[in-house]
Amino acid sequence: MKAGIEIVEITGPESSRAKVIFENEPIRNPIQPKDQIFNIAWQPAEEIRVAFAGIIDLDGDGLDNNEDFLRMLERQGVVVDEYLKLKPLEFIKRDGKGMSLRTKYLIIAPNPKLDGVPVGMNTPQAIQIAETIKFMSDIRSRAAQNGVQVIEANKFLAMIGFKLPKNPLPPQYGAGNYLDQVAPPPKKEGN
Repeated sequence: MKAGIEIVEITGPESSRAKVIFENEPIRNPIQPKDQIFNIAWQPAEEIRVAFAGIIDLDGDGLDNNEDFLRMLERQGVVVDEYLKLKPLEFIKRDGKGMSLRTKYLIIAPNPKLDGVPVGMNTPQAIQIAETIKFMSDIRSRAAQNGVQVIEANKFLAMIGFKLPKNPLPPQYGAGNYLDQVAPPPKKEGN
């Protein structure tokens, strides 16, 4: 991929004015007049349907930007059949059906890891990560059954022209943002 562009104005039936958002190698491999333009998430004669799961990190902080990613896809005309919401941990399915034979891609984030989390103990972090692993395994299995192509989130983002942060933090599946905090029972009076 040479560069990323954004269409800013439609000037005719087969022409547009574009703004260059970034160029990977402007000296060695500059943009040329006859370069082809691709967008994996847009086909003029086809409705693109996707599903996604895991931490889709757009800003490099290790936490999810899944709602922003969902809005970005929908603005581009992509139909999101299903996605994994991380708090509470559940699948959100379009029209109650979710991923199907019509779904083209499962965009999957890096798998959660139990590195650095005390596994032997039933800590909230270990439980959250283990549950997330189960959910992500489930959606991968259903994608295989439906013949849905699995693509890594960072690769998908690069292919649609999204510039990723240079040094992102690893996904923080055990972060407090994702833990379902249970309030302690109220104390009885006189104790």
